Amino acid sequence: MKRFRKQNKCGFKWGFHDSNNKIILPPVYDYAENFSEGLAKVILNKKHGYIDKKGNMVIPPAYDGAGNFHEGFASVMVKLNEKYRFIFIDKKGNQYSEDQIQKLSL
Repeated sequence: MKRFRKQNKCGFKWGFHDSNNKIILPPVYDYAENFSEGLAKVILNKKHGYIDKKGNMVIPPAYDGAGNFHEGFASVMVKLNEKYRFIFIDKKGNQYSEDQIQKLSL
């Protein structure tokens, strides 16, 4: 499944189609990345979240920035005490610090 964008009255919206260009998930997202480890990063109203291949919002759009999943984790940007910082999440949205990730990698 690959992402595509379609122009509408307000700009562009992103969705997903199969190899035959059949629309699988309609263009409703402000931005979308291709799938990585079964999830795709999407942006709605300037917030980042993740959907599965059925279009279910697995991790709601609550982050100010986000990366793709790699080895089960993705980095996301959150605002804490008026400062932005990166933390890690798993595919269920559980949050981890960098120290916790390093301990899991041992």
